[in-house]
Amino acid sequence: MTIPPEYSKQGMLPPYLFIDDLMKSLNKPYYVALLSAAALHGAAHQQPMEFFVIMRTPAPRSINNKKLKISFFSKNNWEQDDIVQKATDAGYINISSPELTALDLLNYPQKIGLNRATTVLQELAPIMKISALVKTALRYQSTPVIQRLGYILDKILGEEKLAESLQKALNRRSSIPVLLSTQNENKGVTDETWKVIKNVEIESDL
Repeated sequence: MTIPPEYSKQGMLPPYLFIDDLMKSLNKPYYVALLSAAALHGAAHQQPMEFFVIMRTPAPRSINNKKLKISFFSKNNWEQDDIVQKATDAGYINISSPELTALDLLNYPQKIGLNRATTVLQELAPIMKISALVKTALRYQSTPVIQRLGYILDKILGEEKLAESLQKALNRRSSIPVLLSTQNENKGVTDETWKVIKNVEIESDL
């Protein structure tokens, strides 16, 4: 691979140029996730300062130095149908689909933050497909994540059609009231549609 001059000057390749080779050397299934996946899908209002990767358990320690920050998260199961390949100057990398990206954003709220996640969701919404969201949600393990995503799409962003697709997935599961933010007080008004306790005010930055 020819290294572009701008990266030679920086003394470090961006992670998306070497992450696939790194994961292959570790023999680890992986996908680029969260804010990094969102940016690769065009949701680039807030460019992430770190690179996010989800991989099979156990995940290695995250990398954090002056030139490079990669956060690794572990997950035991995901479906290959929810992963897409993205071409780079170095070949191809695995990234989460827009629909899986949306769900994952609310699976790691302590890392992303609800306001930031909501902003990215607003940018992802136009490229999310209703049929794909239903299938991905049905495969997703965390019911509370589906509830929170449905609430934000419906009540905060006004994406009613996308939200309705999540209701189809929830109708096949049993659900109980969950906190909108697990980092705030256990009090608030419960939204009966999504069984989400609104214990924090959130909004998009757009």
